[in-house]
Amino acid sequence: MVPMRWVDDVRYYDVTPATIHYDIDLDAFFIARADIRSPSHRHRLGLVVSVTLRDLTANRITLEEAIARGRELLGRLVVAHRSAVESIGAHCLRVFDFVGARLT
Repeated sequence: MVPMRWVDDVRYYDVTPATIHYDIDLDAFFIARADIRSPSHRHRLGLVVSVTLRDLTANRITLEEAIARGRELLGRLVVAHRSAVESIGAHCLRVFDFVGARLT
């Protein structure tokens, strides 16, 4: 189970190498995740940063380093997508790659 913590209206998942999630459809590891909760409705927007084995190999980084970089990117994504939570009509999840390109 991944430990979670709240910062204002954002729930952050504290991913570690032992709690990492592998997504078979994307063939990628989810290295950082946050859910932004709307103050005006019950829907939330999930943001995930993913990395593939290919990314790790090409960048010559460890999983721990990827998680640290993913957390930094996630912080920027939360700021950029915070206002989007007000316009969603249902829970949704947006997945980004290691450099911030949206995958889903």
